[in-house]
Amino acid sequence: FSAIYHHAIFDGGMLGFLSIYGVRHGMSLETSALLVTVWALGNVFFQIPIGWIADRTSKRGTIIACVVGTSICLAAVPFAIDSVWIWPLLLFAGAAGFGIYTVGLAELGDRFAGADLVAGTASFSSAFGLGALTGAVLCGFAMDAFGPHGFPGSILAVFLGYLVIQFVLRMRRRVTGAE
Repeated sequence: FSAIYHHAIFDGGMLGFLSIYGVRHGMSLETSALLVTVWALGNVFFQIPIGWIADRTSKRGTIIACVVGTSICLAAVPFAIDSVWIWPLLLFAGAAGFGIYTVGLAELGDRFAGADLVAGTASFSSAFGLGALTGAVLCGFAMDAFGPHGFPGSILAVFLGYLVIQFVLRMRRRVTGAE
C-alpha cells in the first residue's frame, strides 16, 4: 500500500498545485489549466499499455519503473516549465504517475481474494485518501518555503524516499534469503 500512498501524494499535489505552479511562472490561467489537462491525459491514454506491460513482466518492477519515470519528469519540470517540452513531459508524468495506481490495484487483485480483497480495497482507499491529503499539504508548504520549484521538488523527494525504502527492503530480503 506504500506505492498507493506515494501515488496519492503525487495526485493530490499535482491536482492542487500544478496550475498554481504554471501561474507563478507567468502562464495565463487558461494555459495553466491546460497543464492539468495534459497531465491527466497521460492517465487516459497510457494505462492500458502500462497494465499490459505489468501483466507480462513484474508488477512490482513496473511500479518501480513508473516511480523512476515520474521522478525523472518531476526533476525536469523546473527546466521545462518555460518551454514547449513541458507538454510531453507532463503527459509522460501523468502516464507513469497514474501507472503506479493502476498496477498497484492489479497487484492487490492478484494477492487477495474474497473478504481479504474487500479489506485490502478498504485499506487501499484509506492509503489513497491519506496520501492525497498529505500531498496537497506538503506541496503547499514546500511552495511557501522554497518558492514555486518547491512544488515538484517536494513530490520528487517523496518518490526518491520511496525508491530508497524499496532498495533497502530488497537488500534486506536478499540478505535474509541468503542466510
